[in-house]
Amino acid sequence: MPDSHVDRPHPTRRQVLHGLTAGAVGLALAGRTPAASAAPIASEAPAAAVARPTGTPYVRYEDLYRPGRSLQEVIQAVPQGKILTFPEGEFTFRDFASPFGYYDGIRITPNCRGIVGSGRSTVFKMVPNSSTKARVVPRQQQGGTNECALMHIANVDNAVLMNFSLLGTPQGHFYKGLKIASGANAVVDGLYLRGANPGDRNTPPGETFGLAFYRTSGSILRNTEIDGRDPSGVRVSASPLGWTRCRDITISKVYAHHSRAATVTFYECVNVTTIDLRSEYNGSGPGGRSGSGINHENVTGQIRHIRPHLVIDRAGGNTGSHINLQNGKTDVSDIVLTDVVNDAGPGSSGCLSVMIGDSYRDPAERAQKQRTLPKITKNGVRLAPVDAASGTKGAQRDRNFIWYH
Repeated sequence: MPDSHVDRPHPTRRQVLHGLTAGAVGLALAGRTPAASAAPIASEAPAAAVARPTGTPYVRYEDLYRPGRSLQEVIQAVPQGKILTFPEGEFTFRDFASPFGYYDGIRITPNCRGIVGSGRSTVFKMVPNSSTKARVVPRQQQGGTNECALMHIANVDNAVLMNFSLLGTPQGHFYKGLKIASGANAVVDGLYLRGANPGDRNTPPGETFGLAFYRTSGSILRNTEIDGRDPSGVRVSASPLGWTRCRDITISKVYAHHSRAATVTFYECVNVTTIDLRSEYNGSGPGGRSGSGINHENVTGQIRHIRPHLVIDRAGGNTGSHINLQNGKTDVSDIVLTDVVNDAGPGSSGCLSVMIGDSYRDPAERAQKQRTLPKITKNGVRLAPVDAASGTKGAQRDRNFIWYH
């Protein structure tokens, strides 16, 4: 059943200049397999197991599970305010049909403050082709939002989501990965997502997010990888990360890569800080779709990106820019990128590229207000802006960034 105020469709975001973004019936537990027989999670060597936390705040899955009890029912049985921990193994569920959510696979109900696994070998995934909800996913021309999500937690303050994998499986339609909504001070740490949000656009409903934060405050995301490819290496996910109407965001040591149609996106947010964010090969999937390294729309307050690593892959056909700054609300003067690392941008110089579109209009049809250029350093050097409209001859990668508008 839908929540009264949490699961409302996100506002449709328009595509901006040059193709840039404007950005389970109960959860039947099909079984838990020993870690040794779990499906491979990544092409690289699997990460070592992580010790499960113990003590007063936690309760073990094994202590709540009973034969015939679904994963959703185990979550419902968690004592108020406790965090549910899991061993290594594979935990499966069926359909986007949690009785406590709105087209959710797993709904973490408010009695449960979160879930913690034992590393990447604690795997959650939906049984392939078990979805019966294709009819609720809008067609792209209809607009609106895709409400299907593999996992969802809402209205929980101080939520903890740590040390597990969330893997996408074929379901015959697009869907989101993990959604965190309407809570304060969530900690999301040590997750691995792979192909968890099939999608093919940089605007809703085809724009889906691996991790979606909605109306949160004080959220922390760290030590996490979001891979947009399926197990065969084909890009299937639309966008790795999205924050909508959130404030006081902190992101550190996050690797978001190989999404199909869009990129790391902040929309209508206040105060954003990233540290060692790697946004690489996002948005250059089939169909000529493009994605910036980091996309901002109507973000206000303070914006800080410390040691961002941005690979937009112009050589691979992406037409996006390294940084997107679009704002129909106000001119934000406090935007700083420190020690940025980037691949070659547009033009012969290959400089870092920043898009602030003159013709941009936000979803409320307000014209572009952003006028102040960001302060950017690279290898300790303050980069000087070069206006693309005046020509970029003489621009140097280690001395300049190019302002496109």
